[in-house]
Amino acid sequence: MAGNRRNSTFEIPLRISLTEEGINFFIRNKKKLNRFQLADGSEAYGIHLKAFSLPSLQQMMHHNYITRFEIAQTEFMAKRQEILDFSKLIVYGMLYRKFDAAIFSNLINSDLIRQWNRNNPANPIDEKTRINESFLEGVLAKNTARVNEVKAEILAPINRGINENGSLLPEEKNIQLLSSERYLDKLRPLIWFILSRYKDSADYLSLIELIRRTLLSFLEKSKIAEYLSLMILELLANAENTNLHAYARKGGNGSVDPEKVLYDPKLRSSLIKEMESAGEKIYLDWRVRGLNAANSSGERLEVTLYNRDSEYREMRDKINDKKGLNMREKSLTEFYQQAPASVPNTELGLYYLSYLSDECSKVGIRFESNVHQISNRDLTIITLQLQF
Repeated sequence: MAGNRRNSTFEIPLRISLTEEGINFFIRNKKKLNRFQLADGSEAYGIHLKAFSLPSLQQMMHHNYITRFEIAQTEFMAKRQEILDFSKLIVYGMLYRKFDAAIFSNLINSDLIRQWNRNNPANPIDEKTRINESFLEGVLAKNTARVNEVKAEILAPINRGINENGSLLPEEKNIQLLSSERYLDKLRPLIWFILSRYKDSADYLSLIELIRRTLLSFLEKSKIAEYLSLMILELLANAENTNLHAYARKGGNGSVDPEKVLYDPKLRSSLIKEMESAGEKIYLDWRVRGLNAANSSGERLEVTLYNRDSEYREMRDKINDKKGLNMREKSLTEFYQQAPASVPNTELGLYYLSYLSDECSKVGIRFESNVHQISNRDLTIITLQLQF
């Protein structure tokens, strides 16, 4: 799970596009923003980091400050674990926000809050309610024991079920136990304020049971983080191998046997250095859409891989219009099935794709994938979409 690593600071150049809330936050805190061009040629305001902390990025996501991430590298496999953890972080970030929004929606539509609103028409609790978080956190700090009692009541039967599940390995149990706690930790202070204050009310137990059921459903959805991360890593590996083979076939800066480049570590390392100098890069783009604290539906994660991006920039307008452009569009399954023999492990890619699609279907996440290839330009654009 993202964030479990001992060292959660990664040295990977990262571009972050900010939402209006994010831009305003940085301006208020007198932080310098940059205007830059992204892989698809669009321009955005944001920040460019040479290294970053996973917890800090997830906190920014939770506050709806980020709309897009972009990493550009010649070689991704040297940062394999970092890419896996980063991909998981983004999925978890979306799930935490959606869980928080779902619990808050259930809470404000409960009999408890309806009764409150009838008795306090001047101070209703609804989607528009804004209470100073510093004030709420101060109140909760004074009632830590009561808040912890509520959390323990929610988690007790869930943790018991996890520990008694014979189909889970010890490591898998630990991940689920930690994950259940983190989901609760991401709930907004107002939720804990209400639950702890009305702990002895008639509606309390039904609310706790509702939270348990919702949490269990999100623990199931959490598996998607692992499956999607493996799928992204496989796509990156294939893109790297395709580029190396193509570069070697063209001769590189010397005489290179393209059939040896994928299996000779020294030759591979040498070619990668040449490609870095030549500006040959793969662009990996994560785009978060519709992430809104007041709306728990319609959230979408779009992951796009741009291979040989230098060709893409000049074709941007034609791609958008699809006019005068010989562009082939296919599913990702077709892409793998038609991959050239020079690209190994296509069967593994198909396995990951099938598994990801099946698991998304099981937990109610809509998954789509497509590939655009532009004839005679050696350009591939792969897009994965998850509707949460």
